Amino acid sequence: RGEVAVLRLREQNEHLRKENKELIKDLKVAQKLNADLCERENAWKEGMLQLETLEATWADGVKKLKEDRDEQEKKMRAEAKRVRKSMEEIVVGLKQDKQKLKAKLKAA
Repeated sequence: RGEVAVLRLREQNEHLRKENKELIKDLKVAQKLNADLCERENAWKEGMLQLETLEATWADGVKKLKEDRDEQEKKMRAEAKRVRKSMEEIVVGLKQDKQKLKAKLKAA
């Protein structure tokens, strides 16, 4: 009986060792997969940060373009207003010259 019990214990022990080796293999595979997953997750996070930076840069660029466009439009309106006023002054001056010429022709 004692020898049978010892043999059973040895068989169970051997079986447990085999299971343990398999579990260790599975653990190593799981650790490699986990390390790969962590690496990919870090790469994804880095990519997301770059994307956020790019989006912020793009938004700043769009804002700057709008500000530049608005400033340019403001300058163009001011220039158009100045030119219009200058043209009006020229027209007024021409009308006055015309009146003076008419008066001189009548006088002559």
